[in-house]
Amino acid sequence: MANRSSSSRSSGYHTFSWWRDGALPVVILGAMAYGLWQTRPLRSINYTPAGSITRTQSCLSNLGRIAISFAQYAQDYDGKFPRGTDPEDHYFPQLWGNPAQSGFTRYGGIYYDDARTAPLLHNLLFPYLRDRKVWHCPDDVGWTESRLYQSVEGLSASQLRNIKPSSWARFGTSYYYMTIHGFAGLRAADIAHPGHDVVLFDGDLWHHAEGGGTVNGLFADGHAQNMTSAHFGEALNVKLP
Repeated sequence: MANRSSSSRSSGYHTFSWWRDGALPVVILGAMAYGLWQTRPLRSINYTPAGSITRTQSCLSNLGRIAISFAQYAQDYDGKFPRGTDPEDHYFPQLWGNPAQSGFTRYGGIYYDDARTAPLLHNLLFPYLRDRKVWHCPDDVGWTESRLYQSVEGLSASQLRNIKPSSWARFGTSYYYMTIHGFAGLRAADIAHPGHDVVLFDGDLWHHAEGGGTVNGLFADGHAQNMTSAHFGEALNVKLP
């Protein structure tokens, strides 16, 4: 995903952390030396009858396992975030702008080739996470037009349309990546507030709660949590180096 929008701390109802009280020898994106994935207590989002806390928790559990694969990748690649892409950037690299053409280019178009040629994140991390079902959010029902993009002020509309029956069925993943982290060769230690910076998230507002749908996200410090669209928008705008 090439685009960012608005800043501040996100709040959700359930988080996972892989950097505390630990004995597992994994590097946390270069920021910590030991990690242990753990859950924290339920928090404040109220689910509607149509919603399922169990499915939302299962999705968060997936993100927790993916966080560990991020850490293992970082251990092998000098603490860096994975240089992978997601379906949005892979199929629409022009979102970054083509430096060979005139007009608007994001980051001067320098990541256009990365978006076009980098492996999809779930394939890149396969050596560290061989269970492909972990990339499937149980609430993933795809979308006609992504409500997630429409709900965040300043966020460009998703170019992916009519993704049915699910993102996972179409692309092998329910989760979308802030690809600038990998393209720019960032480390978690480079980010001033990694606990506020979302790096991986659901493709749409699949989780039902009072006041509208919610989205699960994985943050640069390794924790995962459920967010409203407003909190997601804040987490997209954390300033990066």
